[in-house]
Amino acid sequence: MEPEKLWKSVLGELELAVSPTYYNTFFPSTKITKIENESIEIFCQNNVSKEILQQRYSKDIKKLIKDRTGQEFDIIFTTKNSVDQGKFITDAPLFGNKNTSTVREQDLEQSRHTSTNTPLKETVSNGLVKEYNFQNFIVGPNNRLAYTVAKTVAENPGNSYNPFLIYSGVGLGKTHLLHAIGNEIFKNHPDYKIVYCTGQEFLNDLMEALQNTRTNGGTIRDFKKRFTDIDVWLIDDVQVIAGREATQEEFYFAFNHLYLSKKQIVLSSDRHPSEIKKLHERISSRFNMGMVADVQKPDVDVRTAILRNKREDLGIDIDNETLDYIANNINSNIRELEGAFTQVVTYAKAMNIKANISAAKQALNNSIVTKEEKNIKPNKVVREVCEYYHLETREVKGPRRTKEVVLPRQIIMYLLKEINQLPLMEIGVLLGNRDHTTVMYGIGKIKSELKNDNFKIKKDISIIKEIILDK
Repeated sequence: MEPEKLWKSVLGELELAVSPTYYNTFFPSTKITKIENESIEIFCQNNVSKEILQQRYSKDIKKLIKDRTGQEFDIIFTTKNSVDQGKFITDAPLFGNKNTSTVREQDLEQSRHTSTNTPLKETVSNGLVKEYNFQNFIVGPNNRLAYTVAKTVAENPGNSYNPFLIYSGVGLGKTHLLHAIGNEIFKNHPDYKIVYCTGQEFLNDLMEALQNTRTNGGTIRDFKKRFTDIDVWLIDDVQVIAGREATQEEFYFAFNHLYLSKKQIVLSSDRHPSEIKKLHERISSRFNMGMVADVQKPDVDVRTAILRNKREDLGIDIDNETLDYIANNINSNIRELEGAFTQVVTYAKAMNIKANISAAKQALNNSIVTKEEKNIKPNKVVREVCEYYHLETREVKGPRRTKEVVLPRQIIMYLLKEINQLPLMEIGVLLGNRDHTTVMYGIGKIKSELKNDNFKIKKDISIIKEIILDK
């Protein structure tokens, strides 16, 4: 059997047996590169994929190949750089020894002083960060739709899914995807004019242009030209413009001009366009003309893959068991996940010990892992849920039983039990002297919706919890 046909047959079997998360993260781009005597060489995209395939799937692959060829082969997994990269050695220094330790220490130092907990990144003149690309974006069930659409947009800008809006809570990868789209387009079309900016930068630049106009006379023609004389516009956190009349007018003008000119527009927001308060309806409706995709929180498999990928990028000696511990305990967002990784590595280096589970427990003891153990006041939970759903506190405590009130009321019950561990009777008293059986039913209802993967409720609870715990 030819190598290509053999591997395609093996992959077909594995796709049925392996979880979709692992299959779509680690098996794409793999192929048989050499069949020689009693060994078969399989190419992997990176060291993370190589390590996972070696540890978890080598026996299955060996058996599947034997079933198809009638011969038992030794399986060798390789990457482009496998010759000089080698394995992670437990006795190796934390930051490697390939003349990169100073840079990596600077990366970690910088990460302690930035909100994103990420290393220093190189930007190009169009505002794009080179390190954010499709190759280092970990794909899972939580983001597969957004990733697939993003790839399609990058391959065919202006023609597929225009506009394209990605929405999610903070630190889940929407900014990474925006930069990846821009970098891919820039690579394939170096002559394209690409502009990346945030909603806040758009607002600030407009205010500065208007101020200069008042002070020095003239027009804001240069400002308008910056956002209309381009081929691709990537705008992050677009919800910031909501409620700003002048800003929305200029945004609408630029958006309409680019859209009618078949120029690609990609946006990100912290919520669905229909949920952005004080956003002009004509702008919201245009967002919905294209493709809207959300990004959910990553599951534990994806979180583990992200940490292993980060370990490979930085060349840090930290074992899988410790990464699994971090991935299992940090489930809020990718930003905090990477921040926890940095904390553990920095703590181990400072204490001159190995970055193991013991070090991880010490490093994270009083910060991210115990974040949900903060003393959150029950009234704060009620207030934040009401604010999220645009309700008055008296409405959820009152007798109304419309859908618009009942769901937020049940979510409050669920969160008071989960975060505050309040007894049912106490929750009932807090919500207008309701019977404990009503509270029990409400909590059970939300649990049932979460178990049945109601993505809207999952997303709402995730965002609300993040707001409650971060404030």
